[in-house]
Amino acid sequence: MPVALPPRAQALVTVCDVYAKHADLTDPELPPIELIAARQQASYGWVDLAIPRYEEILREHRDSAAAALAVPALLEALRRQGRGTDLRRWVESLRADTKFMAAHPDLLELVESLHDLR
Repeated sequence: MPVALPPRAQALVTVCDVYAKHADLTDPELPPIELIAARQQASYGWVDLAIPRYEEILREHRDSAAAALAVPALLEALRRQGRGTDLRRWVESLRADTKFMAAHPDLLELVESLHDLR
């Protein structure tokens, strides 16, 4: 159950949103800033708001370090929300991205374990 973000967390999310609004998509600071906002929202139960942020990081910035950090958070958020179809779609997408999985072997076990649950 979501709880209101404390003022400091809300201010942080707002600042991240302002930065993202004005940033170029190629800005290397954008993925970690989006990740900060997503983590703040998710930590207070606003998973439905965090999921699109995690997804954007993986769609638009998969080569960033933030993408590897977004994977477990996204997959867990989808699981918690009962969004099995979306979870399976992301698992398949990640499994198919052999370059990403090779660069992040620590994620391979997680992705494969979720794939095996089908």
